[in-house]
Amino acid sequence: CRVVRITEYPYGLSWFEPEAWEVVCIPAYDASSHPKDVSDPRKWEDIPLVLFFSEFCNPSDAEAKRYIELYSPNKRNYKIKKNLIVMKWEGESLTPSYKFQSITGQTINKNGFLVLCINWYAWDEDVCTLQTGYNGFASSDGDNNFALAECENPAANCNYIDVYGVPGVSGTDTYQ
Repeated sequence: CRVVRITEYPYGLSWFEPEAWEVVCIPAYDASSHPKDVSDPRKWEDIPLVLFFSEFCNPSDAEAKRYIELYSPNKRNYKIKKNLIVMKWEGESLTPSYKFQSITGQTINKNGFLVLCINWYAWDEDVCTLQTGYNGFASSDGDNNFALAECENPAANCNYIDVYGVPGVSGTDTYQ
């Protein structure tokens, strides 16, 4: 791991400012390369956010406990700055639903998770990052397919980061 200064703080600081730094752990690297090859402190570059779906919880006996969990292996306590949305396709539709959830401005927690819940109160404190409501985005009957995308609204020209399921194919009775 290494500590990297965030580019929004290009000026000198006479005291330690924790918000100006982030700890970055490089995933397993090729043993033939030296760690300095991927973590050159002389380069002033943003470390890109890595974020993907890690769990979908859809209990049939506890609708209030439905949630969608995203995980970042390289960012902690990080406020998302990019235009990222979680979008879904309902049933066998090839067109994304009008229901989507922007996660821009949300903060990935200290363990690397961002959790979209139907109801905050159904869980212990500090589990849910964002409450979507019973008719909201995280409410799913199991037939839906989801995508994490870089864009403002669901559209064909979005940059898809992660996809769960196959848009246009119902999730019912499948192993997705």
